[in-house]
Amino acid sequence: MPILPMINTKNNKILQKINRKTIRKDEKKMRTVYILNNEFMGHGDDELGHKLMGAFLKKVWIRKEKPHAIIFYNSAVKLLAEGSMYLDALNGLQDAGVDLIACGTCIDFYGLSDTIKVGRVSGMEEIVDITQQVESVVTI
Repeated sequence: MPILPMINTKNNKILQKINRKTIRKDEKKMRTVYILNNEFMGHGDDELGHKLMGAFLKKVWIRKEKPHAIIFYNSAVKLLAEGSMYLDALNGLQDAGVDLIACGTCIDFYGLSDTIKVGRVSGMEEIVDITQQVESVVTI
């Protein structure tokens, strides 16, 4: 069913009529989670993929609207560790309220337990819970 915009003339708020149900547009904010499963963006040249990942994280950092969380698993957990070129963007995202969640199994696999500089460590149970609670999950 199409979304029909309506104007409430009393307070000039935009309303949407969806399936015969009216809601205020500002009441329901999209909650998005990004999943990063690699320290590189895309497949192909690793140097290019690393550069693209850095550009992506920096662009997300400077945007007004940010995701609810970013989940890091597999080699993406390396982005959170000492020596990562993107700790400035990741610290900025965390300071802005974005929950940075690292897969504990992945951190152990890569031997990064003592080198994580930003974010928090969690397990697959919480990761599954989060992805089922949000409106949108985007895998990068």
